[in-house]
Amino acid sequence: LAIVGIANFGFAPVLRTLLAIYYLVAAVHNWVLNVVGENTFTREIARIHSSVVGSFLNIALLILAGLSFPAKVQTRFLFNNAMSRGIVVDDILQGSATSAASDDGRKKQLLEQNEALQKRVEQQQATIQRLIYDMDDLRRDTGASGGGGL
Repeated sequence: LAIVGIANFGFAPVLRTLLAIYYLVAAVHNWVLNVVGENTFTREIARIHSSVVGSFLNIALLILAGLSFPAKVQTRFLFNNAMSRGIVVDDILQGSATSAASDDGRKKQLLEQNEALQKRVEQQQATIQRLIYDMDDLRRDTGASGGGGL
């Protein structure tokens, strides 16, 4: 019946119909559980449902694990926060992915990256020192005025 439906109507409408039938069976099963109570038949239906849904999920994960595209999407999701803050993740990922560059070019690139990181660290250290200095001034001001503080 499903094969004839796929041939006549296409895959999407048949999938929607099968999903609707599945939800109908689930609603009837829920009603049976509420009216009749739990028995061996309802336990078997629940066991079969768990097996079928678990199999579908595991098969989907198995297929996705074999593809390389989800790994790239996962990397994008992981570095999404960094990318939104302006950190250049592409250069970092590209540098680790491509090892075909010559040794001299690679060394030069690494030195440039190292210098850029050192500058960024120095800027961050200067910012931290300014914050510490401001905090000390704030503590001295609140202590000298007799305001108490926390």
